[in-house]
Amino acid sequence: MLYRNSPCVVVGKYQNAYQEVNYPYCVLNSIPILRRESGGGAVYHDLGNINFSVISSSDSITVEYDFLDYLAKALNELDVNAARKNDIDIYIGDKKISGNAQRKAKNKALHHGTLLYSADLQRMHYVFCKREGVFTSKAVQSRRADVTNISEHIKNPLSVNDFMRALAMRFCDSVQEIPNDIIERASELEAKYKCFEWNMAKSPAFTYSFESEQAKVSYSVKSGIIQAFELSWAYGNESRIAQALTGATLDFYEISKIINLLDFLREEEAKLLLTCILGGSMKKEVVMPKLSPAMESGMLCCWLKAEGEAIKAGEPLFEVETDKVVVQVEATADGTVEKLLVEEGDTVQVNTPVAIINS
Repeated sequence: MLYRNSPCVVVGKYQNAYQEVNYPYCVLNSIPILRRESGGGAVYHDLGNINFSVISSSDSITVEYDFLDYLAKALNELDVNAARKNDIDIYIGDKKISGNAQRKAKNKALHHGTLLYSADLQRMHYVFCKREGVFTSKAVQSRRADVTNISEHIKNPLSVNDFMRALAMRFCDSVQEIPNDIIERASELEAKYKCFEWNMAKSPAFTYSFESEQAKVSYSVKSGIIQAFELSWAYGNESRIAQALTGATLDFYEISKIINLLDFLREEEAKLLLTCILGGSMKKEVVMPKLSPAMESGMLCCWLKAEGEAIKAGEPLFEVETDKVVVQVEATADGTVEKLLVEEGDTVQVNTPVAIINS
Protein backbone atom coordinates (compact mmCIF):
# COMPACT_ATOMS: atom_id res chain seq x y z
CA MET A 1 0.00 0.00 0.00
CA LEU A 2 1.31 3.45 -0.97
CA TYR A 3 -0.09 6.66 0.49
CA ARG A 4 0.77 10.25 1.42
CA ASN A 5 -0.12 12.41 4.42
CA SER A 6 -0.54 16.13 4.96
CA PRO A 7 2.23 17.58 7.19
CA CYS A 8 2.62 15.74 10.50
CA VAL A 9 5.24 14.10 12.71
CA VAL A 10 5.00 10.43 13.66
CA VAL A 11 6.97 9.05 16.61
CA GLY A 12 7.64 5.43 17.53
CA LYS A 13 5.43 3.74 20.11
CA TYR A 14 7.90 4.00 22.99
CA GLN A 15 9.48 7.35 22.21
CA ASN A 16 9.29 10.57 24.21
CA ALA A 17 7.47 12.94 21.85
CA TYR A 18 8.60 15.97 23.90
CA GLN A 19 12.22 15.01 23.39
CA GLU A 20 12.06 13.98 19.74
CA VAL A 21 10.11 16.91 18.31
CA ASN A 22 10.27 20.70 18.40
CA TYR A 23 6.98 20.74 20.28
CA PRO A 24 6.21 24.51 20.30
CA TYR A 25 7.03 24.82 16.59
CA CYS A 26 4.66 21.98 15.69
CA VAL A 27 1.84 23.41 17.82
CA LEU A 28 2.23 26.97 16.53
CA ASN A 29 2.27 25.77 12.92
CA SER A 30 -0.55 23.22 13.21
CA ILE A 31 1.67 20.22 12.49
CA PRO A 32 0.11 17.25 14.34
CA ILE A 33 2.35 15.04 16.48
CA LEU A 34 1.15 11.44 16.19
CA ARG A 35 2.25 8.12 17.73
CA ARG A 36 2.25 4.83 15.82
CA GLU A 37 2.02 1.25 17.07
CA SER A 38 5.39 0.19 15.66
CA GLY A 39 8.88 0.89 16.95
CA GLY A 40 11.69 3.00 15.56
CA GLY A 41 12.32 6.71 15.45
CA ALA A 42 10.45 9.90 14.61
CA VAL A 43 9.69 10.77 10.98
CA TYR A 44 8.22 13.77 9.18
CA HIS A 45 5.42 13.35 6.64
CA ASP A 46 4.12 15.74 4.02
CA LEU A 47 2.72 15.42 0.50
CA GLY A 48 6.25 15.12 -0.89
CA ASN A 49 6.89 12.03 1.23
CA ILE A 50 5.67 8.59 0.09
CA ASN A 51 4.64 6.06 2.72
CA PHE A 52 4.42 2.35 2.10
CA SER A 53 2.97 -0.51 4.15
CA VAL A 54 3.26 -4.26 3.64
CA ILE A 55 1.05 -6.57 5.73
CA SER A 56 1.78 -10.29 5.74
CA SER A 57 1.23 -13.48 7.72
CA SER A 58 4.09 -14.40 10.02
CA ASP A 59 4.38 -17.19 12.58
CA SER A 60 7.92 -16.14 13.49
CA ILE A 61 8.96 -13.50 16.01
CA THR A 62 12.19 -12.98 14.06
CA VAL A 63 12.44 -9.46 12.68
CA GLU A 64 13.08 -9.47 8.93
CA TYR A 65 13.53 -6.54 6.57
CA ASP A 66 14.04 -8.50 3.33
CA PHE A 67 11.40 -6.37 1.60
CA LEU A 68 13.93 -3.55 1.48
CA ASP A 69 16.06 -5.50 -1.00
CA TYR A 70 13.11 -5.61 -3.39
CA LEU A 71 12.36 -1.94 -2.78
CA ALA A 72 15.96 -0.89 -3.46
CA LYS A 73 15.92 -2.96 -6.67
CA ALA A 74 12.66 -1.29 -7.78
CA LEU A 75 14.12 2.15 -7.10
CA ASN A 76 17.19 1.36 -9.17
CA GLU A 77 14.93 0.29 -12.05
CA LEU A 78 13.50 3.83 -11.85
CA ASP A 79 17.03 5.31 -12.20
CA VAL A 80 17.41 5.96 -8.47
CA ASN A 81 20.86 4.84 -7.32
CA ALA A 82 19.60 3.54 -3.96
CA ALA A 83 21.06 0.92 -1.63
CA ARG A 84 20.05 -0.74 1.63
CA LYS A 85 22.11 0.41 4.61
CA ASN A 86 22.13 -0.17 8.38
CA ASP A 87 19.87 -3.16 7.69
CA ILE A 88 16.65 -1.11 8.01
CA ASP A 89 17.31 2.03 5.91
CA ILE A 90 17.75 2.97 2.26
CA TYR A 91 20.30 5.58 1.19
CA ILE A 92 21.43 7.44 -1.89
CA GLY A 93 25.16 7.78 -1.35
CA ASP A 94 25.65 8.96 2.23
CA LYS A 95 22.15 10.45 2.63
CA LYS A 96 19.04 8.68 3.86
CA ILE A 97 15.85 8.52 1.81
CA SER A 98 13.92 5.81 3.67
CA GLY A 99 13.38 4.79 7.28
CA ASN A 100 11.46 1.65 8.27
CA ALA A 101 9.72 0.05 11.23
CA GLN A 102 7.63 -3.03 12.04
CA ARG A 103 5.02 -4.41 14.36
CA LYS A 104 4.26 -8.10 14.86
CA ALA A 105 1.17 -9.43 16.64
CA LYS A 106 -1.35 -12.28 16.26
CA ASN A 107 0.59 -13.99 13.46
CA LYS A 108 0.60 -10.82 11.38
CA ALA A 109 3.50 -8.57 10.45
CA LEU A 110 3.24 -4.91 9.46
CA HIS A 111 6.27 -3.42 7.73
CA HIS A 112 6.04 0.26 6.86
CA GLY A 113 8.40 3.02 5.89
CA THR A 114 8.93 6.36 4.22
CA LEU A 115 10.42 7.50 0.92
CA LEU A 116 11.51 11.14 0.75
CA TYR A 117 10.62 12.15 -2.80
CA SER A 118 10.08 15.92 -2.75
CA ALA A 119 9.50 16.63 0.94
CA ASP A 120 10.01 20.06 2.49
CA LEU A 121 13.42 19.47 4.07
CA GLN A 122 13.58 23.02 5.47
CA ARG A 123 10.40 22.43 7.45
CA MET A 124 11.71 19.03 8.50
CA HIS A 125 14.80 20.75 9.90
CA TYR A 126 12.67 23.04 12.07
CA VAL A 127 10.43 20.16 13.20
CA PHE A 128 13.41 18.15 14.46
CA CYS A 129 15.56 21.07 15.64
CA LYS A 130 17.32 19.69 18.71
CA ARG A 131 15.96 21.05 21.98
CA GLU A 132 18.32 22.54 24.55
CA GLY A 133 18.27 21.01 28.00
CA VAL A 134 18.75 17.50 29.35
CA PHE A 135 16.20 14.68 29.21
CA THR A 136 16.50 11.60 31.40
CA SER A 137 14.26 8.64 30.56
CA LYS A 138 14.20 5.10 29.19
CA ALA A 139 12.48 6.17 25.95
CA VAL A 140 13.68 4.90 22.57
CA GLN A 141 15.67 7.63 20.83
CA SER A 142 15.84 8.37 17.11
CA ARG A 143 19.01 7.84 15.09
CA ARG A 144 19.54 11.13 13.30
CA ALA A 145 20.90 11.12 9.75
CA ASP A 146 21.47 13.48 6.83
CA VAL A 147 18.62 13.17 4.34
CA THR A 148 17.91 13.98 0.71
CA ASN A 149 14.97 13.89 -1.70
CA ILE A 150 14.81 11.24 -4.42
CA SER A 151 13.67 13.84 -6.98
CA GLU A 152 17.02 15.62 -6.67
CA HIS A 153 18.82 12.53 -7.97
CA ILE A 154 16.71 11.79 -11.08
CA LYS A 155 17.56 13.32 -14.45
CA ASN A 156 13.90 13.77 -15.43
CA PRO A 157 11.87 13.80 -12.20
CA LEU A 158 8.27 12.63 -12.36
CA SER A 159 5.46 14.15 -10.36
CA VAL A 160 5.07 12.48 -6.97
CA ASN A 161 1.86 10.76 -8.12
CA ASP A 162 3.47 9.43 -11.31
CA PHE A 163 6.46 8.19 -9.34
CA MET A 164 4.19 6.40 -6.85
CA ARG A 165 2.36 4.67 -9.71
CA ALA A 166 5.60 3.70 -11.46
CA LEU A 167 6.93 2.28 -8.18
CA ALA A 168 3.73 0.34 -7.50
CA MET A 169 3.87 -1.23 -10.95
CA ARG A 170 7.24 -2.77 -10.03
CA PHE A 171 5.38 -4.93 -7.49
CA CYS A 172 1.97 -5.61 -9.06
CA ASP A 173 0.13 -5.65 -12.40
CA SER A 174 -2.49 -3.05 -11.51
CA VAL A 175 -3.08 -0.19 -9.07
CA GLN A 176 -6.35 0.53 -7.28
CA GLU A 177 -7.62 2.97 -4.69
CA ILE A 178 -8.10 1.83 -1.09
CA PRO A 179 -11.72 0.60 -0.81
CA ASN A 180 -14.15 2.92 1.00
CA ASP A 181 -15.12 0.26 3.55
CA ILE A 182 -11.51 0.03 4.73
CA ILE A 183 -11.28 3.81 4.97
CA GLU A 184 -14.51 3.88 7.00
CA ARG A 185 -13.22 1.19 9.37
CA ALA A 186 -9.95 3.07 9.78
CA SER A 187 -11.82 6.29 10.62
CA GLU A 188 -13.30 4.52 13.64
CA LEU A 189 -9.80 4.53 15.16
CA GLU A 190 -9.38 8.31 14.94
CA ALA A 191 -10.59 8.96 18.48
CA LYS A 192 -7.68 6.97 19.91
CA TYR A 193 -4.94 8.03 17.54
CA LYS A 194 -5.72 11.77 17.57
CA CYS A 195 -5.96 12.28 21.33
CA PHE A 196 -3.36 13.89 23.61
CA GLU A 197 -3.38 10.85 25.91
CA TRP A 198 -2.04 8.59 23.15
CA ASN A 199 0.21 10.96 21.21
CA MET A 200 1.89 12.92 24.02
CA ALA A 201 0.98 11.48 27.44
CA LYS A 202 1.99 7.99 26.28
CA SER A 203 5.61 9.18 26.35
CA PRO A 204 7.61 7.22 28.94
CA ALA A 205 8.18 8.99 32.27
CA PHE A 206 11.02 11.51 32.12
CA THR A 207 12.78 14.36 33.84
CA TYR A 208 13.90 17.53 32.11
CA SER A 209 16.31 20.25 33.19
CA PHE A 210 17.30 23.48 31.49
CA GLU A 211 19.71 26.18 32.61
CA SER A 212 20.53 29.58 31.11
CA GLU A 213 21.95 32.85 32.40
CA GLN A 214 18.43 33.96 33.30
CA ALA A 215 16.80 30.87 34.77
CA LYS A 216 17.16 27.27 35.86
CA VAL A 217 14.20 24.91 35.49
CA SER A 218 13.75 21.21 36.23
CA TYR A 219 10.64 19.04 36.33
CA SER A 220 9.49 15.43 36.13
CA VAL A 221 6.62 14.13 34.01
CA LYS A 222 4.58 10.93 34.09
CA SER A 223 1.59 10.20 31.84
CA GLY A 224 1.77 13.75 30.54
CA ILE A 225 1.39 15.30 34.02
CA ILE A 226 4.06 17.41 35.75
CA GLN A 227 4.83 15.55 38.98
CA ALA A 228 7.32 18.01 40.48
CA PHE A 229 8.59 21.41 39.36
CA GLU A 230 11.55 23.53 40.47
CA LEU A 231 12.55 27.03 39.34
CA SER A 232 15.44 29.30 40.21
CA TRP A 233 15.67 32.83 38.77
CA ALA A 234 16.08 36.45 39.79
CA TYR A 235 12.41 37.46 39.50
CA GLY A 236 11.08 35.77 42.66
CA ASN A 237 7.80 33.91 43.33
CA GLU A 238 9.46 30.55 42.60
CA SER A 239 7.31 28.61 45.07
CA ARG A 240 4.05 30.13 43.74
CA ILE A 241 5.01 29.26 40.19
CA ALA A 242 6.00 25.72 41.19
CA GLN A 243 2.71 25.24 42.99
CA ALA A 244 0.74 26.43 39.95
CA LEU A 245 2.57 24.11 37.54
CA THR A 246 2.82 20.94 39.65
CA GLY A 247 -0.03 18.66 38.59
CA ALA A 248 -0.54 20.50 35.29
CA THR A 249 -0.82 18.70 31.97
CA LEU A 250 2.29 19.27 29.87
CA ASP A 251 0.30 20.70 26.98
CA PHE A 252 1.38 23.86 25.17
CA TYR A 253 -1.91 25.70 25.60
CA GLU A 254 -2.49 24.45 29.15
CA ILE A 255 0.94 25.63 30.30
CA SER A 256 0.50 28.94 28.45
CA LYS A 257 -2.87 29.46 30.14
CA ILE A 258 -1.47 28.79 33.62
CA ILE A 259 1.45 31.16 33.07
CA ASN A 260 -0.83 33.89 31.74
CA LEU A 261 -2.99 33.62 34.87
CA LEU A 262 0.01 34.39 37.10
CA ASP A 263 -0.67 38.13 37.20
CA PHE A 264 2.52 38.88 39.13
CA LEU A 265 4.61 37.96 36.06
CA ARG A 266 5.62 40.65 33.60
CA GLU A 267 5.27 39.82 29.90
CA GLU A 268 8.96 39.15 29.34
CA GLU A 269 9.09 36.95 32.45
CA ALA A 270 6.11 34.92 31.23
CA LYS A 271 7.73 34.41 27.82
CA LEU A 272 11.01 33.35 29.43
CA LEU A 273 9.25 30.85 31.70
CA LEU A 274 7.30 29.32 28.81
CA THR A 275 10.46 28.94 26.75
CA CYS A 276 12.33 27.34 29.65
CA ILE A 277 9.55 24.80 30.23
CA LEU A 278 8.73 23.81 26.66
CA GLY A 279 12.02 24.51 24.91
CA GLY A 280 12.13 24.41 21.13
CA SER A 281 11.57 27.50 19.04
CA MET A 282 8.59 29.83 19.12
CA LYS A 283 8.67 30.26 15.35
CA LYS A 284 5.62 30.73 13.18
CA GLU A 285 5.44 29.80 9.52
CA VAL A 286 3.73 32.10 7.05
CA VAL A 287 2.33 30.10 4.15
CA MET A 288 1.05 30.93 0.69
CA PRO A 289 -2.68 31.40 1.38
CA LYS A 290 -5.49 29.92 -0.66
CA LEU A 291 -7.19 33.11 -1.86
CA SER A 292 -9.89 31.49 -3.99
CA PRO A 293 -11.49 28.04 -4.24
CA ALA A 294 -9.67 27.32 -7.51
CA MET A 295 -6.27 28.70 -6.47
CA GLU A 296 -3.45 26.13 -6.50
CA SER A 297 -0.47 28.50 -6.55
CA GLY A 298 0.36 32.18 -6.57
CA MET A 299 3.25 34.40 -7.58
CA LEU A 300 4.97 36.15 -4.69
CA CYS A 301 5.46 39.56 -6.30
CA CYS A 302 7.35 41.42 -3.59
CA TRP A 303 8.38 41.33 0.04
CA LEU A 304 7.21 44.23 2.22
CA LYS A 305 9.54 43.33 5.10
CA ALA A 306 13.19 42.25 5.11
CA GLU A 307 14.91 39.60 7.19
CA GLY A 308 15.67 40.94 10.67
CA GLU A 309 12.82 43.47 10.69
CA ALA A 310 10.25 43.54 13.46
CA ILE A 311 6.65 42.84 12.47
CA LYS A 312 3.24 42.80 14.14
CA ALA A 313 0.37 40.42 13.47
CA GLY A 314 -1.82 42.08 10.85
CA GLU A 315 1.03 44.03 9.22
CA PRO A 316 1.50 43.38 5.47
CA LEU A 317 4.38 40.99 4.83
CA PHE A 318 4.23 40.34 1.07
CA GLU A 319 2.11 40.75 -2.05
CA VAL A 320 0.71 37.92 -4.16
CA GLU A 321 -0.79 37.96 -7.64
CA THR A 322 -3.32 35.33 -8.62
CA ASP A 323 -6.28 35.38 -10.99
CA LYS A 324 -5.22 38.91 -12.09
CA VAL A 325 -5.64 40.21 -8.54
CA VAL A 326 -2.82 41.55 -6.33
CA VAL A 327 -3.38 40.80 -2.64
CA GLN A 328 -1.40 41.95 0.39
CA VAL A 329 -0.80 39.08 2.80
CA GLU A 330 -0.45 39.92 6.48
CA ALA A 331 1.76 38.43 9.19
CA THR A 332 0.01 36.01 11.53
CA ALA A 333 2.19 36.65 14.60
CA ASP A 334 4.26 39.33 16.32
CA GLY A 335 8.01 38.91 16.17
CA THR A 336 11.00 39.27 13.89
CA VAL A 337 11.20 38.14 10.27
CA GLU A 338 13.80 35.42 10.66
CA LYS A 339 13.94 34.00 7.16
CA LEU A 340 12.37 34.60 3.75
CA LEU A 341 12.09 31.18 2.14
CA VAL A 342 11.25 32.17 -1.45
CA GLU A 343 12.40 34.90 -3.82
CA GLU A 344 10.33 37.65 -5.40
CA GLY A 345 8.80 36.41 -8.65
CA ASP A 346 8.61 32.77 -7.52
CA THR A 347 5.40 30.85 -8.10
CA VAL A 348 4.52 29.00 -4.89
CA GLN A 349 2.02 26.22 -4.20
CA VAL A 350 -0.80 26.94 -1.75
CA ASN A 351 0.05 26.16 1.92
CA THR A 352 3.79 26.11 1.22
CA PRO A 353 5.83 28.05 3.84
CA VAL A 354 7.26 31.29 2.45
CA ALA A 355 8.65 32.92 5.61
CA ILE A 356 9.51 32.24 9.25
CA ILE A 357 8.62 34.69 12.03
CA ASN A 358 10.47 34.25 15.31
CA SER A 359 7.78 35.07 17.84
